[in-house]
Amino acid sequence: MFEAPKLTNAGKALYYRNLGGEALKITTMQLGDGQLSTPIATLTGLVHSVVSIDAAVKQRTDYVEVNAKFSNAGLSAGFYWREVGIFCADPDNPNDRSKDILYCYQNAYDTADYIAPAATELVEKSVTIPIIVGDATNVTCTLDKSLIYATWKDLQEHDGSEDAHPFIQTNLNEFYSMLVNGEVWTALGTSADERLCTSDGVVLLANRKLQLI
Repeated sequence: MFEAPKLTNAGKALYYRNLGGEALKITTMQLGDGQLSTPIATLTGLVHSVVSIDAAVKQRTDYVEVNAKFSNAGLSAGFYWREVGIFCADPDNPNDRSKDILYCYQNAYDTADYIAPAATELVEKSVTIPIIVGDATNVTCTLDKSLIYATWKDLQEHDGSEDAHPFIQTNLNEFYSMLVNGEVWTALGTSADERLCTSDGVVLLANRKLQLI
């Protein structure tokens, strides 16, 4: 179990730059199994990083949620998931991933979860970590939108929005209006030279106007 992540010294510097209006670009979330023996503030990387995964962000009022999808599909050996760190692009070297800065970090210590290797069992996790930032509206990520998966909560929030599915809503409203005004028609087709009739022999018209009852 992880407590709230803490900013590193380098992360605090980014925080204040973001507070001053500079964009903060989150790049990756790293998972590791290292034993922490130094203050979090002085860290520049995980003690022992095992997995690095792209991260997506969702803006909230005064913080952002960092989400990453993890799978053990490529793991040949298991590990104790003891560390988690959020990395951001260096504003002075935004396209150089080797210059990325450890923004915040936390260690689960003795409560670490064991992640089995792929040969033993399939493990998939959606990891969401809330982090404080200076300006939530000025935080981005490097993850391609095609790789972002919506959670059930995301779908519920979307469907509950008045602005969701405008095309479908417009068509439903138009259909309802036509139905109320008796303007909806339906067509029943038959093969050539074949009449459409009920089981008691009553012939039906090919087109009937739908009436309200």
